[in-house]
Amino acid sequence: MAESRRYPTSLGKRFTYVLLSQAGVVVATVSFWRLGVWPMVVLGAIVQCLSAWMLLGTRYVIGGGVLDARLGPLRMRVRLGDITAVHRRAVDRGVTLGLGSDYIGIEYGANALNVSPRDADGFIEIVRNAKPAAGAG
Repeated sequence: MAESRRYPTSLGKRFTYVLLSQAGVVVATVSFWRLGVWPMVVLGAIVQCLSAWMLLGTRYVIGGGVLDARLGPLRMRVRLGDITAVHRRAVDRGVTLGLGSDYIGIEYGANALNVSPRDADGFIEIVRNAKPAAGAG
């Protein structure tokens, strides 16, 4: 079995927005807790958990002929053999699974995926070596 390589996401400008929204949800949750509005406290806790999961659970794993991209509870698997092009910029029609500001666009079939690994050069090299026909963009 081939060795898997993990690539954590880069944390760009969106990271600041995520932290600010987290702080706002914490303040609102505490306020509702003090007022005794329990449904809103539960909702705030759920939002906090999902946000933390997305922040801490975003990664890309390449192994076994598959790219596994995760953004918290969201997951996409792309067979490396299906990849037709890799671009150093986001693909407009692509699904974005990342928190960074600089995306790598991956085209496969009629679909596309945008990812933001911290080590963009290493990521692109591994994907292109696994799929020699993947074009440069």
